[in-house]
Parts: sequence; C-alpha cells; structure tokens
Amino acid sequence: MESLFPLQAYQPSAPSPYPLKPQTIEFWFDALAMLTRALTAYPYDPTIWAQRSKVLHSLQYPELAIGDAWKARSLCRQLLSTLVGKRRGRQALGFGCGFWMLDECDEGADIDEKRGSDGELWAIVDYFRIVERESSTFMQTFLREDEGRPQYEVSYLPRLYPWIPEKWRQRSDEVVRCVDNEMDALTAGCCGIRRHAFGIDLDDDGRSCSADVLGVFAKQQIREGEMVLVDRTALWGCLDTPLKDGSWEGCDVASHPGWGRIDEGGSPKGGGLLWVRQRCGVESASVVVLVKALLQCCISTTQESSVTSTTASESTDDLGLHPLNHPILSRLTASYRSRVLRERTFNIEHDIASPYYALQRHGRVDIFADHRFDTWVLLTVAARLENNATSSLGVSAVFPVFSLFNHDCNPNIFWRASYDTASDGLQNDHDEVYMVAARDIESGEHLCVCYNTYIDNDPLEKRQEMLKQWIEGACQCRTCIAERLQKAEGLASSQDGRRAMWDVDERPVLPEDRGDSLALSNHVRQ
Repeated sequence: MESLFPLQAYQPSAPSPYPLKPQTIEFWFDALAMLTRALTAYPYDPTIWAQRSKVLHSLQYPELAIGDAWKARSLCRQLLSTLVGKRRGRQALGFGCGFWMLDECDEGADIDEKRGSDGELWAIVDYFRIVERESSTFMQTFLREDEGRPQYEVSYLPRLYPWIPEKWRQRSDEVVRCVDNEMDALTAGCCGIRRHAFGIDLDDDGRSCSADVLGVFAKQQIREGEMVLVDRTALWGCLDTPLKDGSWEGCDVASHPGWGRIDEGGSPKGGGLLWVRQRCGVESASVVVLVKALLQCCISTTQESSVTSTTASESTDDLGLHPLNHPILSRLTASYRSRVLRERTFNIEHDIASPYYALQRHGRVDIFADHRFDTWVLLTVAARLENNATSSLGVSAVFPVFSLFNHDCNPNIFWRASYDTASDGLQNDHDEVYMVAARDIESGEHLCVCYNTYIDNDPLEKRQEMLKQWIEGACQCRTCIAERLQKAEGLASSQDGRRAMWDVDERPVLPEDRGDSLALSNHVRQ
C-alpha cells in the first residue's frame, strides 16, 4: 500500500461507489501510504490502524476498512486488559505501543511521582477506550444477527487492488516453467502447459493481452478411457454441519478436515482444524481451504514444495514466504467481475478472524507486525482459491494441476473427485481428482474439462447461467459458439420465411405514391 501506482488502476470495491475527483483520490492514497509506513514502524498502535480504516473507507474499500477497524479494536482490548488488569505489575507501555517496559515509579519514587504516573496511565487508558469505542461504533454499522449470533458483514466487489506489484498480477515465466515441469512429471510426458491457450489477443494499443491465459495441451496421442492424470492436494475442507435443506448430512470423520498431505513435510503446531468447522458452520469448508493455504506459507521454505524448493527460496523475504509467491497460489488467478451479480459478502469471522486466529495458533504469526498477511492479502488469496475450487455438497478443494484446465461444454477430459467416489459407507479424504480421456485425443489438442458436470444436456441459455461463477459473458468454447451461430442462422432464415409470406409482386406506382401533387389532382378529377 505504500508504493506508487497509476490512478487509472483505482477501482473501488464498494457495490455502489460515488465518483471521486482525481485530486481527492491522490490525497487519500498519499495518506494511505503514509499510514502504512507508520504501521511498519509501529504495528501495535491501534490509533494508526483506526486512522487507516477511515482512509480505506473514504477510498470506498469497505472490506479493508472493517478489517483495519477490527485490528484496532483487538489491539485496544488487549492493551486495556493489561493496563487495567492485574497482569500489568510494574509494566508500562512503551513508545508507539511497540513494547512493555518496567515502571520505575513503582519503586523508590515519591508520592507525587506516583500520582503523575497513575494520571498518565489513566489518560492512556481513557484514550484507548475512545479508540476502541470508535472502532466498535464503525463496525456496528455492519452488524447483523444470524440465528442469535452477531455477524459483521459488508457487501463488496472483489477487485485487483491497485497497489499489488506487477510481479503478482501475472504468472511469471518461472512459474509457468515450474508448472510445466510438474505437469510433465505427473502425466509421464503426456501433457504440457502453454500460454495464449485460445490464441493471441491484442489490446487497443496492439500489445498482447492473452499471455497469462494458460492451457493444458496434449504432447502425444491419448486413447479414449486412458487415465491422464491423478491430481492430489492438501488444500481441502469439509463440513460437519448438516445443510438446512437436508442435502448434506455432514462429514463425521473424526480426523477431518485435518492437515492432509501437509503432514508429510511437518504439520504446523497446535493440533487440527476441527475448531474451524465449529466456528464457521456451513462456510467452514472454504475457510479451512484458506487457512491451509496460509499456513503452508508459515512452514519452513527450505523443505521441498509442490513445485521446486528453488522457487520457494527465491520468493521469500525477511519474514518468510509471501502468500502470493506460494508455489500453488502463484499459479492461480482470480476472476474479478465487473457485474454486480458477482457481489461478495465480507464476513469478519470467516474472512479474517478465523484465518488470523489460525495463523496465531498454528503458524506463530504476529498478525499486526507481519504485513505478509494484511487484510488485502487474505482477500486476494481467497479470491484466487474461490475461482479455482471444485466443490460438492459440504466439500471444497483446490487442486494444483487440475485448476489449470480450461472449460468446454463438450470436453475431451472427464473428471471425478475423490469426495464423489466414497461407497459402501466408507469415507475417504477429499484430496484426489481423477482425469480420464473422454475420446481419442490427438497430439497438440487443447485439453478441457466441463466446470459444471450437471449441464451436459442443458440448452445454451441455461448453461451460460450456470457458468457465471467462473465465466463473465458468453462462454467461448467451440460448442457454445457453434450453437450461437446455428441459432443466429435459424433466426435469419425464419425472418426470411416471414418476409416470403408477404405479396411481393410488382404493382403500378400510383401518383400519390410519387408525391406528384399535380398528377394527384388530375387523378382525383378523373
């Protein structure tokens, strides 16, 4: 947030934004950069978090504003519990709230010094109470009741935030090369990754705008029914809460959601993730996936990752692996919609409170000082995971290779996830997807799957409606293009047929049709 960026990149996330003048936008972004730098120096000062919350609210980023307000309130409550409670002892608050120090007035000081010290203490306490009250009041505007439980929610449109560096906006050549090597190993040289999956597109300035559109292509012939790939993941989650419509009874496996294959490299400390299912209810599957993705960034980056350990080590900073440099997350893209129909609900419990609690409990992360996990980072990661997740009732999973396959309504690859294959009362982990050739495939052919397997026999309009979760606008697969052309040709022929029903024989032109007033008057007299 402290970096410079063009104002043209500014897109408010508020569903109904009001226009701001360029000078106003520039003023608020300067304030945002200044406060972000201040938080780098003094991350435990709730005043700065509260001020940045107000700036983000003025910039019409409601989800980020409420996130900073939550941090300000959390810090105030922690500080007040220590300053006022019995745990304070001889401690006093250090400059910028960054540390605790011994209060020398407790020993060897006269009564006047002690009174002055106590007066300063209660002045600080009163000030933090004001900040805590202001932050709580701001959050109250987003409060609603859900089955007797308070929920803080705000609607917003997921956006590509303008301060995100260019290296995280597109997949680098290194990421593509590593993923291609991974694909080659998993498919025994059968498949590979290419850029410009649907051809080279140019923008208005004549520059390529399709380089980041990746696709999976066959490197050799594949026979119908041949197993192309078995993809595995650690990023999966499930519910233990029955759905209200009775369509899902809940997962009763005691070890779920567990850590999955993260255990092979050493799981984070602190036990399992059952508490997420208890706190987040019907949304817990996607929250578990987000938590697992974030916690993988807390594991030592020297261990072998799903791509290469070299890539991980090159993507670290002084604190460790940044989530947007994660070998899995760096290959995923979000789908930022321009339509209000993609409006999303930001929920404090699901989007930041539970993930931050997991980072503190399992990853030993300082959520205030470690800016790798700022609110905008969590929401960017969540948008990428949501766009690439496969889901069934009560289950969500993000597969590292399967997520790179593009959509076709008439696919040449069939897929089935392990959460759909449990039988005879046996429950399995929801961490595998099986991909099989639907027909004979030639070398060089683009390999595609159907994102929604329930639309096979649906008409064009219904398929488009069902695909809105992933595709904005009309689906550009070969099947849909052919059906649209066929429909347009049918409409044109029907219009020609209606015209043919009219009598189109030549008739004599009457004077009134020519507009000849003299001829018209002669015609009338006759």
